[in-house]
Amino acid sequence: MPHGRIPDALLLAADELGIRLEIQGDLLLWEPSPGVRHQEAVDAIRASIGPALVPGGGNHCDCRHYADLYV
Repeated sequence: MPHGRIPDALLLAADELGIRLEIQGDLLLWEPSPGVRHQEAVDAIRASIGPALVPGGGNHCDCRHYADLYV
């Protein structure tokens, strides 16, 4: 990519296909953009996450969930 810029025509074409484009250094990266159905499924899964019940009636953990995070 010249000067680290993605051409507008390429950005528009990628957007129509549901693909995110980004440049890191001299490398063009792409990844599929999650659609509405995907986001609804993620939200339902995240809402269902809770502490595990431990024998004896106590909870011994905190639950944390984050959307769209690379670890």
